[in-house]
Amino acid sequence: MKDSILSRLLYTYLILFISVILILSFVFTRFIDIGYYNMKRNQLLQEGKRISSLVERYGFEDLAGNQMKDALNLIGYVTNSSVYVLKIQNLEDVGPQMSGEYSMAIAEDIKRVAAGDEVARRISIENIDTDVFFAGLPIYLNGNVEGAVLLFSPLNELGQTMDRMYMAAWGIGLAFIMIASMVIYAVSRRVTEPIIRMANAAREIADGKFAGDINIQSNDEIALLADSFNYMKNQLKKIEKMRQELISNISHELRTPLTTIRGFIQGIMDGMINPEEERQYLEVALEEVNRMTKLVGDLMDLSKLQTGSIKLYKSEFDVDSLVNEVVKGFDIECRERGIYVAAEVGEGLKVTADRDRIKQVLVNLVGNAVKFTPDGGNIVISAQQVDNRTVFKISDTGQGISEEDIPYIFDRFYRADRTKPGHGLGLAIAKELVEIHGGTISAESKEGYGTTIIFDLPS
Repeated sequence: MKDSILSRLLYTYLILFISVILILSFVFTRFIDIGYYNMKRNQLLQEGKRISSLVERYGFEDLAGNQMKDALNLIGYVTNSSVYVLKIQNLEDVGPQMSGEYSMAIAEDIKRVAAGDEVARRISIENIDTDVFFAGLPIYLNGNVEGAVLLFSPLNELGQTMDRMYMAAWGIGLAFIMIASMVIYAVSRRVTEPIIRMANAAREIADGKFAGDINIQSNDEIALLADSFNYMKNQLKKIEKMRQELISNISHELRTPLTTIRGFIQGIMDGMINPEEERQYLEVALEEVNRMTKLVGDLMDLSKLQTGSIKLYKSEFDVDSLVNEVVKGFDIECRERGIYVAAEVGEGLKVTADRDRIKQVLVNLVGNAVKFTPDGGNIVISAQQVDNRTVFKISDTGQGISEEDIPYIFDRFYRADRTKPGHGLGLAIAKELVEIHGGTISAESKEGYGTTIIFDLPS
């Protein structure tokens, strides 16, 4: 299962989801961090301006008064900061007026404040385990900078807040990861289960077992794959059945003539057949050999056609001369049986195709018509130009084909009437030859009224 599609999908989605959670958590906490700093900055600057206004209004002499002290303490409490109000007579007096750890960290900032600037920034101070947010504002008296308001707010509160935010973000992220893991697993199983079922079915097919179709209740690509697999399986099943039928039919078609030939030869060798009858029996044996030869030839042609290994040698030829040539081949048999054969071919009709193969098609179709037409019947062979196609029709007045048999007459070894001689390959070969020329073939028939085979070729 280590290298399975399920594990790869699961790991990929989990890694992607965890990465998204990490990025969102970082962005979220960073946004909170920046927002808190901006809020603290605005708060300290606003309160610093308020202190500066008080000093500018009442003067430095009132700083020692209880009312001013209470105001400064209240502001310090509200802002969680230490508040310093310095009187600046010159820049050199800044250091001595501020005792403690802050003086060195903000020496440059005091100079800027003394010059009339407002300063607000984050500073780090030795011996204090947290950063401090510093804000400094000038105090104006009579239009001159006479002092400074300095506020120092430790950021340990922010650290605690951020820790809580991180814990909340990770708790929510962990919950999402657990839920996502279950969802991803379910989705991955839904994707991989049909594939596993198809893999198992493929192994069964390899062992010659054809199970039922794989049903997928969805409209996605997996369902399309399952439909394709089912189609392939059913086609393989059909081909396997045809293969078994082919072996059975060939065995049957070869067994009878071989048995006949062996019996005749054995009878002649054992002296059981009179010498004057030997020629008669040899002629029957030769007829059986010719029938087997034709069967083997037809099988080879059909195999080449179905594997696409047969080559066509196309050229333009006259259809009338080809039809007359085919008709002459059946002239003796038709005369003996009183069958009238008519050829109706359009004047000057020509077609570009493999002449020998089209002759093979016509011989097979006309031969079938002669075989199934009763003595004294009629056969009509026609060929006409229809649009950009040449349409051939072979009609007979034979016994016809039942409606149930028509869909199967072009299948290999299929014979609607098994009382007639033949091995059921003629129509199958005709169909393959017509289709590799880019044409179509069909049959129209009604029992008791004869049959018409129609095929067309590109002009």
